[in-house]
Amino acid sequence: MPQTSGDAPILATKLFVPPPRDNIVARSRLCDRLAAARGGRVTLIAAAAGWGKSTLLADWALSTPGEVAWLSLDASEDDPRRLLNYVIAALRTAGVGADELLDALSSKPEAIRIVATELLNAIALYAQPLSLVLDDYHAIESRAAHEVVQFIVDHLPPNLHLVIATRSDPPLALSRLRARGMLIELRGDDLRFTAEETGAFLNGAMGLTLESSDIEELERRTEGWVVGLQMAAISLSGRDGAHSFIQRFSGSNRYVLDYLTDEVLDRQAPHVRQFLLRTSILTRLSPPLCDAVMQRTDSEAVLEELDAANLFLISLDDVRYWYRYHHLFATLLQHHLARACSSEEIADLHRRASEWYARNRMPESALDHALATNDVERAIGVVAANALSRTLVGDMASVVRWFDRLPQERIDRDINLLLARGMTLLGDWQLPRAYECAAKAAALLDEHSAPGQRGAVLGLLGTLERTVGKMDEGNENLQRALPLVEDGTFWASLTRYQAGLAPTYFADAGGLVESLTRVIVPPKRADEVLIPTLAQTIVAFGEWWRGNPDRAVALAHEVFPWIELTREIAEGRPFDGLPNAVLAEVHCSWNDLEAARSFADRALEHGRRGFMLGLFETSRSFARVAMAQKDWEHALRAATDAQRAVRNVGLHFHWAYGADVLIHTILFRRWQWDRNRSDLQAVEKWVTANTVLERLTSWPVRRIGGYYCDTPLLLATRVLIEHEQFEQAAEILKEILPHTVETQRLLSELEARILLSILEARRGRLEDAVTSMRHALDRASAPRYVQPFVDEGPAVQPILERAAAFAADRDFATRVLSAFEGAPAVVRPSTPEGLSERELEVLQLIASGATNQEAGRKLFIASSTVKKHLENIYAKLGVGGRVEAIARARELKLF
Repeated sequence: MPQTSGDAPILATKLFVPPPRDNIVARSRLCDRLAAARGGRVTLIAAAAGWGKSTLLADWALSTPGEVAWLSLDASEDDPRRLLNYVIAALRTAGVGADELLDALSSKPEAIRIVATELLNAIALYAQPLSLVLDDYHAIESRAAHEVVQFIVDHLPPNLHLVIATRSDPPLALSRLRARGMLIELRGDDLRFTAEETGAFLNGAMGLTLESSDIEELERRTEGWVVGLQMAAISLSGRDGAHSFIQRFSGSNRYVLDYLTDEVLDRQAPHVRQFLLRTSILTRLSPPLCDAVMQRTDSEAVLEELDAANLFLISLDDVRYWYRYHHLFATLLQHHLARACSSEEIADLHRRASEWYARNRMPESALDHALATNDVERAIGVVAANALSRTLVGDMASVVRWFDRLPQERIDRDINLLLARGMTLLGDWQLPRAYECAAKAAALLDEHSAPGQRGAVLGLLGTLERTVGKMDEGNENLQRALPLVEDGTFWASLTRYQAGLAPTYFADAGGLVESLTRVIVPPKRADEVLIPTLAQTIVAFGEWWRGNPDRAVALAHEVFPWIELTREIAEGRPFDGLPNAVLAEVHCSWNDLEAARSFADRALEHGRRGFMLGLFETSRSFARVAMAQKDWEHALRAATDAQRAVRNVGLHFHWAYGADVLIHTILFRRWQWDRNRSDLQAVEKWVTANTVLERLTSWPVRRIGGYYCDTPLLLATRVLIEHEQFEQAAEILKEILPHTVETQRLLSELEARILLSILEARRGRLEDAVTSMRHALDRASAPRYVQPFVDEGPAVQPILERAAAFAADRDFATRVLSAFEGAPAVVRPSTPEGLSERELEVLQLIASGATNQEAGRKLFIASSTVKKHLENIYAKLGVGGRVEAIARARELKLF
């Protein structure tokens, strides 16, 4: 089976080093030059068609002691995302651990640059000598694709040898490489056969018996051009008067090629000539495909005959099942085909090829042949038959490209095509384009539209209206769709699922679990997996949010067998990321960070394989686990991946805005630990620029965030506390708390209660702080949620220690405290001099060099409160300032 990338199925035959042929001529002088190249260098093999570039490289690759990754390029890799996907897949065959990089790519240049950077890092970590061959590089034309390769060239790891084989110089910075001594070049003059190699080829490999003078003359006339020699040898095979033939052999390479092609074709048996011409439309050949196109049953024997006769047939696999013609030879065959057959006959060949590919579940090739003769209706049929099923197993990116190749005006006239395209764009999270399709489909509805079709359109339209923030319109259309959709169809599943999501948009975790549980039907086929997987994953997340983690884990594990149904179609298993994300989040909440990171790694690996919702959710889960581990770099990188995944969703808070909140939450957490002022300033700037407090204190606006609706306000509240704006912070928390309890969003409730405790401590209300923390401990004990407390850092330990003494579940409170690094804080009694415990803590911090503000942060009190404590300390110790107070405390051995 071919591998799967985040962009499209990987054609494995492009990654094979061409197998050795029996008639190869050893070219040790060239192989030695290739072998002399080391990592951190580029080898450029540039020459016109037919100079033996691929054959030379294949011979070298099979004999070189290091690992070689091979990629045969064609025009489809002109897309930079697809090019990079194939480069990653090629390197994987050589053992480079880059699984997590497959198929997370988006169309934006910065995402490609990030993946290319990660790939180069993976190569560097591989450490062993490695060569990457990019064969037929001339097929690449787009500037964006060249920029990907230039980036790799500019940052070559010291263990990577990059080899580029091309017909023309690529638009790369070659002069810079030459100046640095990093470029090894092989040109036509280097590749031409010497007299000795020509003799070995003609008389040895091709089995001729030419005199040395004839060999030298033919070598001179062909200038050592490999394909010219091969064609000459084929023409000479079985011919009398070789000397006179060679003497007549003259002209430039182009004319020689034309002449020899005619000679070769004219000398073939009629059935072979017909086979060559009529199969020249195929980019790949196999016996069943050729049988279908030629309407015959002996293609296997003919292919074996052509292979044995060296008729420019190149094997693409190890078992000689798939072949292709030499590119130039195929072009010439197609030229002769156009002269020998009518356009109708050629169209029939493409039609039969398209039909065969369609029957054999290769829709992309079926589409290629349909469009080769501008057979729009056949192309539409191919896309219509495969679009939804491919979308439903996670290959949205390929289907988006299929639709983009069809005439837009034809799609806009067909409700079913608009439905399929809209769903595919929704799956790829191109929401504005998806919404446009749904709106166009709705405009085509009339009194003759079938109820099922009307229901499908309204269901998709309602879905997209809600995802772009039109909540009331979306809910109304979904309710209109429910009685119309046909049972057993995908559109019925989608509509019921989306209607079941309604409580999400009111941040109602309990209501969501109940409504979605009613619509989940375990799938029986691959194309039924998407909706139940999404629904059950969201229910699992809901159970986690409302404090039922064991139920969340059980639901996540139920999903894995469902995903197995898609294995044959979606080998990359992009849906696997979702249940793994649930498991990562639950284990993180339990403070089981090792297990959480393992699940998060697995989730992100699958999430990057082309399913944009999966990429978003898995990136976000990974970021939160990494944040808990204080792995700030990877946390920010994953959060940025989540942000990029939703760049096309518009202004919907729950996605685009929510990813932005996560990034700044990580920055705030890092500031808590590292005290890098720039992190806090970035958060402050974001809160101000996004007018968080002004926009989101209104519930109708905030509700769109779903489970995460309070996250930006909680982050803004943290900033307010840092600025000692305690009253405003308290008002926000007291408004949030009742709603989190009402909607069963325990995780939000815990964060709000812990923040309220910190707030009360900072403004000197220690008893209130302990009460709030005790409530948080009591609420967290049943689900065993430890991490929300640990995330706040050791500064909350003093409050926790006091609250633990009053907790309903002392064992759980002890477990929370034990999760903090370092020894518990020491609680001292009042001193003989009358200093209270808090005054002694202030004095110790001042003695260590802390400012009033720093001491306040550590003790969760205002700096003004620190100042009042100091005034009391001075009075009790009978001193006039902090220096005297510190000296007096040391005399009394208070610390």
